[in-house]
Amino acid sequence: MQDMERLEHERDHDVLTSLKNRRAFQRIMDRLFSDGEEALKKAALLMIDLDNLKFINDTYGHDSGDRYIKTAADCFMENTPERTLVSRVSGDEFYLFFYGYHDREEITGLMNDLQAGIRSRKVRLSNGQTCRLQVSGGIAWYPEDAETEETLIKYSDFAMYCVKKTGKGRFGFFDKDAYYREKELLEKRAELNEIIENRNVYYSLQPIVDAADGRVFAYEALMRSNLPALNSPDRILSIARMESRLNQIEELTWFKAMETFVYHVENGHIPEESRIFINSIANQCMSPDQTEEFERLYENYLSHIVLEVTENEPQDKINHQYKVNRVLQNWQGEIALDDYGSGYNSETTLLTLNPKYIKVDLSIIRNIDTDNDKQKVVENIVSYAHERDMRIIAEGIETEAELETTVRLGVDYLQGYYLARPEKDPAASIDEAVARRLRELAARK
Repeated sequence: MQDMERLEHERDHDVLTSLKNRRAFQRIMDRLFSDGEEALKKAALLMIDLDNLKFINDTYGHDSGDRYIKTAADCFMENTPERTLVSRVSGDEFYLFFYGYHDREEITGLMNDLQAGIRSRKVRLSNGQTCRLQVSGGIAWYPEDAETEETLIKYSDFAMYCVKKTGKGRFGFFDKDAYYREKELLEKRAELNEIIENRNVYYSLQPIVDAADGRVFAYEALMRSNLPALNSPDRILSIARMESRLNQIEELTWFKAMETFVYHVENGHIPEESRIFINSIANQCMSPDQTEEFERLYENYLSHIVLEVTENEPQDKINHQYKVNRVLQNWQGEIALDDYGSGYNSETTLLTLNPKYIKVDLSIIRNIDTDNDKQKVVENIVSYAHERDMRIIAEGIETEAELETTVRLGVDYLQGYYLARPEKDPAASIDEAVARRLRELAARK
């Protein structure tokens, strides 16, 4: 019987601290939760990490580290009541489960007593000096936060993570709102990795049409994603900015957009003389090695490229000038100023860039047929551009009235759903009825 008891104790207890080990904790928790609310009543799981264990092991040796762990275990046992399951589940991690109480205030008082005991406890180190015991803890409540053991552990772990992220040395309660915000962020990070590592985006092409004859002059490459959290370019750019990975999105954009364009040209889907408008992040550029590889792959199509610049990032003049020089001097490509009139781009940017194309934002084009102020804005920018050999593109054309008004005001090119939507498999021409209408309007001018 003594041998059996010894074996059972060794099976269920941690050798260093004599606390219940992970296996025993799991078994007892399973039994308590199977008894349900009658046994648990109000309960809380406190997950604890020893804050300084690695430093003590590295500085004073593992004997001092073991003493630190043992002191912590003794402190936990001495400062918790009988209805507390105390377990060491890994090197510096402990679970303390308080159960069978009538209200949260009673458990909170017990945890305050525990924290007072921890703050007063000192550990003697190998050099004779002492240090204070310091721990961080996360608390999740039963049944308010979670009704299952597995979820309770997950939530207390998250609460501890939040404590350690903001300062250590204290206990913190689970915050459901913070958990879902963090969960969403983790999902977005995972999807951003998927996009970058596996190049898991594709590009749809939307025609840009010559206002004089309805001919497709160019295509804008628009990023698309099928991932649930990052299902739009704005969301992709937002998390990439947060994670300091905009440069990788910039490189991905150039290679994938150009790959799509060349595929459609070489397979006869779109006119060979078409230009390709590629959206660029204003303060990002490809590395010299990436640029060299890009030029090698697409040497025959570099002069087709129109670099679209939107000033929605802080301008980095060196990188910006680098890209302009690469496009204009090496590739014989062109520059387009995107979203003009939206607030993202200003007259200062227009003067700095000296672009070949100015894309008037859809916020100006929307309902322009009934708004004299918008018409005057477009009339003025058309006059300015044509004097300087620039061309105007009206974005966001959605009605025949908008089309007729912008053509009357002298814009050179048109883009929008009324003419053609972005498509994974783009057409070489727009609807003949719309093209015919454009030719009729051009003939009247």
